[in-house]
Amino acid sequence: MHIPLALLVLLLALESAYAQAPAIYCNNQYATSGLSGPVAQTKIVSGAPGKIVSVCGWNIANTGGAAVTITFQGGSGTNCGTATAASGLGVTVANGQQNIDHLASSIASLITGHDLCWTITGTGTVNATIYFAIN
Repeated sequence: MHIPLALLVLLLALESAYAQAPAIYCNNQYATSGLSGPVAQTKIVSGAPGKIVSVCGWNIANTGGAAVTITFQGGSGTNCGTATAASGLGVTVANGQQNIDHLASSIASLITGHDLCWTITGTGTVNATIYFAIN
C-alpha cells in the first residue's frame, strides 16, 4: 500500500499536535449570586507564585434588568490592575437567559502567577459559577 506524501505529512503533523501538552482538568469553582452589574474589573481567583490559573468554563444566568457582558482578564496587583492581559474569554447573557459553557479540561490559561479577574458591563443581575484549576 502506497501512502501519498501529503497524507503522511498531515498524519505526522496531527500526531505532534496531540503530543504537545497534557490536558488541564478543573477541580475548583468560584460562585456568586445576585451580583448587580456593572462591576469594574474585580479579582475572583487568586493566582499563586509559579502556578497557572486555567478556566474550564462557566454557568452564568442573568435574572434581571438588561443584558450583561462578562469578560475575563488576568493580571497581578489589586484587581489585576498590573500587567493586565485579556484572556480572550467573554460572554453576553440576555435578561432572563443562561449561558453554560463548561468542559472538563481548560479552554484558556493565564500567565504564570496571575490572578483571574472579570469585568461585568450592563445592568443585569448575575448568578455565576466559574470553573477553574490552579496548576
